[in-house]
Formats: sequence, structure tokens, C-alpha cells
Amino acid sequence: MKKSSYNIFRESIFGIIFLNILNYLFFHSAPGYYGVEPHPYLGLILLIATRYGTGAGFFIASLCSSVFCGICYLKAGNQVFHDPYITKTAVVFMVTGWIIGEIRQVYIRKMQKNQKELKEQKYAVSLLEEESKLLKKVNREMEKRIMDEVSTFSSLYETSQRLQSFNEEDIYSAILQVLVQYLDAQVSSVYLVKKNKLVLKESIGEKPNRAENIDYTKDNGLIARAVRERSIFSIRDFLFFNKDEMIDVNQSIMAAPLIKSNGELLGVLAIEKMPFFKITASSLKIFSLLADWVSSDIENALYFQEVKNKNIIDEVLNIYTVNYFHTRLSQEFYRSKRYVLPLSVILLRVKNIENISVNKQLNMFKFISTSLNTALRLTDIVTRYKDDIQFGMILTMTDNDQAKLAVVRLKNVFQSLGINAINDGKPLELEFAVGSFNSEFKDKDQLLISTEAEFVKCTQEGSKLNVSL
Repeated sequence: MKKSSYNIFRESIFGIIFLNILNYLFFHSAPGYYGVEPHPYLGLILLIATRYGTGAGFFIASLCSSVFCGICYLKAGNQVFHDPYITKTAVVFMVTGWIIGEIRQVYIRKMQKNQKELKEQKYAVSLLEEESKLLKKVNREMEKRIMDEVSTFSSLYETSQRLQSFNEEDIYSAILQVLVQYLDAQVSSVYLVKKNKLVLKESIGEKPNRAENIDYTKDNGLIARAVRERSIFSIRDFLFFNKDEMIDVNQSIMAAPLIKSNGELLGVLAIEKMPFFKITASSLKIFSLLADWVSSDIENALYFQEVKNKNIIDEVLNIYTVNYFHTRLSQEFYRSKRYVLPLSVILLRVKNIENISVNKQLNMFKFISTSLNTALRLTDIVTRYKDDIQFGMILTMTDNDQAKLAVVRLKNVFQSLGINAINDGKPLELEFAVGSFNSEFKDKDQLLISTEAEFVKCTQEGSKLNVSL
């Protein structure tokens, strides 16, 4: 902060001195640039206020006004207090410094907020990584404790590494494969809790009349029982210990609840078919251990996804993420729909990137994202879009004709940058599609569908841009 204040003071004083030297050399007859329009001091005010914000705008405007009035006073004496031109010029200095400084300050605040959020998200990810390391350490200790009791546990831990993923779908598939490998489970399933129902998420093996949804508050099967009592159950419990209790054994023969560390229920892991002689105390221990592991891994994956979704900046390309694109476009769409404001979307697709190495693709995308940020307005939003259409741009307060002019400007920018990043020298083929708000659209998805349809039209008309990158 002190360094910034020093820079403002130093640059302001240097600018005033420099302008007064020019005044003395080239405008000797007009002290303080009296009568010169536009007044050169305005340029200095614009530069300082644009660079540093509101406080700097006030400071440089006050300094320029004081210097100007002081010079005029030395020249004209007390008549300066009756000269409307001097008063008007001083007011213009102050208003210009305040307005330009305030506009810049808005962007400074946004940048500081984004930097703070990015720092918090990085911290959250680092905590998640530490938690993952701790989980691995705990798993190793658990493996050591049970190795002496059951010999199969020696390789079970290595197999369980497949469960340690930040992708939910990978975890569900992996746990079912582990059940097949270590418990000879012929049919097994993973159910997730949604309100008072268990919804089938993943399954392996064929089972007639498998339940897609189970109301665990009313159902009498092992799966519902395991969820209600938050405990592992098997058919063995009822054959040998609870002979008088009625339970539906056709649904499942072994079930274990999936529970978060805070006690919140995630779902249930169920085995519907396996060899009867495999239903032993050892199998139940393995099954219970796997349920605990998969619960922790699912919880970590959910937390990781939550943190990832909050991250609005693609740190590699320095543009916004696709999640932010959809969130922001939805907001702008409903704002346009409510207040009848113009809104446009530009999509950019790079053709035939599959022929380019991954490293060159990354360098190419960095180059394109930098060019887009430079060529577009500060109010325009550049984001990732999806795999086959790499970039999306939201142009607020922009109608279709203005958006098309922006595309022309982008084409000219890329056409003028003759940087060859492909070994075979083939030109990079870019395609643009433009879509704009229409009062007949119900939501932003219809706007995007309409915009993506423009790619087909562009291809048919041959409207492409070949750029040697």
C-alpha cells in the first residue's frame, strides 16, 4: 500500500513538472495552458486515475486543480476568483478524476475478490490433498492390523487403491469389481440415498426384477434394514441368530451402509448373489472394511467436486470455467428477458486438433485465450465451453450485428498473427458461431442450441477462418 501511494505521488509530481516544462517551452503565452482545449492536465488525470483507482483520481485531480489555479493566480492575481473558465476547468478536473477513478476501482475490487476466492479454493484443494494423504496412511495402518488374521488382506489394500479416485463413477465401478475379485460376488449393486428412497446407481451381474428404487422406511429387505440401523447385515445373521424375524432374502444376501464421517447417510453397498459357503465372518469383515473405505472415497470425491465447481477460473488458460459460463449466461439471459436488453454469445471451435500433440494443443489454447482477452472488451466474458467447441464468449449489452462485428475483429486479429505452431505447416482452421437473445427463447439452453446450429450454417456456406498459427 505504501509503495502504491509512493508511486502515485511520484508519478503525479513528475507528470505535473513535465507538463509545466512543455507549457513553458511551447505555450509560453498561455500559463497553466490557460485556454488550451482539451487541457493537457486531463491526460495526466486520465492516466493516473485509470491506473490506480478512485483515491489516485481524487489526488491527481486536486493536484492539477491546485497547480492550475495557482499559476493563474500568479498571472492574473485576484481576478482568478471571478474567472468562470478557471472554475469550470477545476471542476472538470475533479469530476473526471472521480468518475474515471471510480470506474477503475470497480475492476480493481473485482480482481481482488477473484484473487481472494482463487486463493481460498487453492487452500481448500490443498486441504483435500492432505486429507487424501492421511486417508492413505490410515488405510495402510488398517491393512497392517488385519494382515495376520486373514491372508487375503495382504493384497486387498493394493486393490483398494482403485477406490481412491475423485471421480464418483470410477469409485462405484471399482468397488463392484473388488467385490467380484475378493468375495466372488456374482451380482452386486450400489444404491444412493435420495430423500426416503434408495436409487440404484451402479450394478454388476444380471438379476431378475432388480429393484431400481427402494423405500427404506417401509421395505423389509436386508438393504433397507442396513440403512435404517446403520449396520452391516447378511443372510447369515437371520439364519443363525434371528430365526423368528421375517425378512425378504430374495432382495439381497449382504448389505452395508455407506456413511460419511459426520454420520450422514450416502447409500448402501449390496451383494445379491454369491456362493453360500463364502458368507463367513471373514467375508463380512472384508465387506465391512470395503464399505468403510468406499464411504470415505465417495465423501472425498463429493467434496473435491464441490470445491472444483466453486473454482471459476481455469488456471492454465486464465479464462473462466465452463461452469461459470453456464451460471453467468443464465443470469444474463434472465436479465435480458426481464429488461429487454441485448445479449449475444460467440462460440469458437478449433478444427482438426486431434492431429496436434497434447502439448501443442495446450500452447495453442493459451495463445487463443490470450488473444481473445486482449481483443474483446473488459466487460466481455471469455470461458471454456466444451471439448469439441473449445471457447465461449458472453457479450453483454451487445446485439447480433455488434457481435458479428466483434467476430470480424477477432478474425482480423488472428489473421494478422502469423505464428506457426504446427510442424507440418498446415493452417489452423477456426470457426465462429454467433447467437443473440430472442424474446421467444425460454432459457439460455435454447440460445446455446441456436448458436451451435450456426456452425452447420457456417460450414455449408464455407465461412471459416484459416490461420497459420
